[in-house]
Amino acid sequence: MLAAAAADSGAAHAGGDADGAALDSSEWAVVTFPDVGTNIKDLPGADILHPKKHVTDIRLALAPALIEGPTGGNGDLLRFYNTLFRDDNTGDTFLFGPTLRAKAGDRLTLGIKNEMIQGPDKHASGGGFYHPMDTNLHTHGLHVSPGTMDQAVPVKYTQGDNVLITAPARHSADEEPASLKYTIDIPEYHLPGQQRHSHPHHHGGTTLQTTTASFFIIVEDDPRWLPSSGGCKPVREAISEAEEVLLHLEVMIFGAPRPPYPGANARITDANIQVYSALSTPTNRLCCGTEGEPDANSLKLTGSMSGMDFVLVNGGWQPVLDMTAGKWQRWRMLHSGIKRFLTLTVVEEGTFIRAKDCEVMLLAKDGVYPMKIPRTVDEVFITSGGRAEVLVRCDRPGTYTLTSHLDAQFPLGRNFTESK
Repeated sequence: MLAAAAADSGAAHAGGDADGAALDSSEWAVVTFPDVGTNIKDLPGADILHPKKHVTDIRLALAPALIEGPTGGNGDLLRFYNTLFRDDNTGDTFLFGPTLRAKAGDRLTLGIKNEMIQGPDKHASGGGFYHPMDTNLHTHGLHVSPGTMDQAVPVKYTQGDNVLITAPARHSADEEPASLKYTIDIPEYHLPGQQRHSHPHHHGGTTLQTTTASFFIIVEDDPRWLPSSGGCKPVREAISEAEEVLLHLEVMIFGAPRPPYPGANARITDANIQVYSALSTPTNRLCCGTEGEPDANSLKLTGSMSGMDFVLVNGGWQPVLDMTAGKWQRWRMLHSGIKRFLTLTVVEEGTFIRAKDCEVMLLAKDGVYPMKIPRTVDEVFITSGGRAEVLVRCDRPGTYTLTSHLDAQFPLGRNFTESK
């Protein structure tokens, strides 16, 4: 999945194909994230991430891409290969797929084509990461059929959210890509909100694909929701007047693994791409080890940020979001990463002190609204694959920072490097 190439290596090759030859990446998409301080509205793909219209039909291709960008004023460049969604309606490739915006009662149609190439099984895996380039789609939060009541019998239909069907990867570039087409009927009674995103869910490929291959699904607000009676009128008015902001948080786990290092005895719970790539069957070829060579299970990453965990926001590195003092914004946040817990706080610029002039009020977690909203919070905790909706307002003009960190009390991770 994530592999950082040396800054001068170009995009010519990555790993070997089924016969041990180099993968030709000359026609792969190159996705560049801008430098620090780019306005969030100017980031590549902002129009498909935040569409202003109804979107209920998308066509995607899972394809390899080179991701690169500067990481600060020193001009350091980070490069890595990964699986990304290409929008087949436009041909565009970003660090996220197009957002679906629907109403209760709508039908969603989602097509996915798998253009990945996967080598033969060359070693046994004790970690369960089998066929890491196979793919499918899975939604979180939608009240729809999972496809089957018995996982031992993988029903093949694509009406609903069936995670037991697969679009397998190709074994050579000459093969036609496998594809799936899903239809999902949103019930008339469905609660509005950020019903998370859809992401790959093939067992063995989820970990290596999800961070940079996912998209929002939003069920629009409904007049039946938050009736004026029952004390809901003030929050309903605040929500209706608030500017909507979608924040797609791409959590990259480049941090150095804890001993033992990648190999047959590595711990599966170590949240690190080198470990997962080394344990895959076959080995994840987008990572930077050399198949058949002594470093095949070390998969050391290079690049200025290859030893850090970090977060991209809407495909940008520490972008800027404009707010108007005294006005609410409705932030809809999605944690697209794996094995990490984010604790988000608005702080004073240049510090980790909570901004006393900014209010953060919780509206929903994972598409579920509490019985009493909004609820004032100091921090917003989001699990991997989770989402949160908050109202945010800063009463004093100034510059503030949204920071994230990993709480060390949780067993699946380490202290998260503070990220803006």
